[in-house]
Amino acid sequence: MRNSDNKSLVSILRESIKGLTVAALIFFVFIAIFAIIISKVDVSDTVVQVMTLLALGVSTFFCAFINHKKTKQRGIVIGIISALEIFIIIFIVGLFGKNGVFTALMLKKLLTIILSGMLGGILSANSKKKYK
Repeated sequence: MRNSDNKSLVSILRESIKGLTVAALIFFVFIAIFAIIISKVDVSDTVVQVMTLLALGVSTFFCAFINHKKTKQRGIVIGIISALEIFIIIFIVGLFGKNGVFTALMLKKLLTIILSGMLGGILSANSKKKYK
């Protein structure tokens, strides 16, 4: 492997970790806000699922947006890759749950994550570059 390939791979991994970290922080902030709302107001399970999907969608959007900031090409592909990174984490965490992993809610999460990741990648690819 050439030295430039190593630098490129390290740069991609660094951006990916940065994107996942920001996504996790955004997700936990949303979940904390939703937990406060849920503790004050009695809400149904459907509303809780929508809140969870909203938190996942927003955090995945920003993960893809950050992951794609450097490349400025192939926004959909980078968005899907970012979404799959997050889905793999959710899948692994779901293995420890008592209800199993393959549920209708997991399919909704997968679709939400992929769509918001694609949107984040596309908008990042089409955003104007601030720094040269």
